[in-house]
Amino acid sequence: METIKAVKKEFKSLIIGVFILSFISACTVSPRRPVQITPVLPPKTIAVLPFTNQSNDLDAPERLRKIFNRGLSRKRGYIVKPLKEIDTILAGKGIIDAGQLPTIPIEELGKSLNVDGIIYGELIDFSYITAGVYMKRLVRAEFKLVNAKTGAVVWHKEKKASRTKIVFEKVGEAFAEQLKEKAKEKLFSFPLREETIKVVGRVLRTFPPNNW
Repeated sequence: METIKAVKKEFKSLIIGVFILSFISACTVSPRRPVQITPVLPPKTIAVLPFTNQSNDLDAPERLRKIFNRGLSRKRGYIVKPLKEIDTILAGKGIIDAGQLPTIPIEELGKSLNVDGIIYGELIDFSYITAGVYMKRLVRAEFKLVNAKTGAVVWHKEKKASRTKIVFEKVGEAFAEQLKEKAKEKLFSFPLREETIKVVGRVLRTFPPNNW
């Protein structure tokens, strides 16, 4: 009985330590600069460019981009360029990575892609923390719609989707459930799929309507 109490006490100490570290980390994050938005008529034809990445997952930005592109294609009033066509045109200009995009002026990109608007995206957080009784899943991303003819930012939004779970009872079962969930996501090669879809859904709900 004493051993069980001691184990629970250690787990509680672990969780407190995790919370303290999370709080300190949140307090030390540098504030992101506000984006100046120009109120103009949204563009009709749009290209979703490759997303930049601040996470440790190399495949996550492209998965996020595909889900966003699919969702945007269902919005009425917009014509969304196929991703394969975009990537082929960019490759022809020597652009094979999102980090290279700033080297080309927006107006030039617009003409090359034959679109009125360009979507820039950045995956900020993509993390899955498991520590016995503690689990946290987080996806956070930023999106920006820019007028390809003027360079004006038409729309800008940052959203996140997270899930946190703390278990003090049936620790073994909770840990087994976490492993099962991870194995399932690995099988389908799509970690944090649920959170990624939620982020896109929340972002697209704020996307400007287009009545062309």
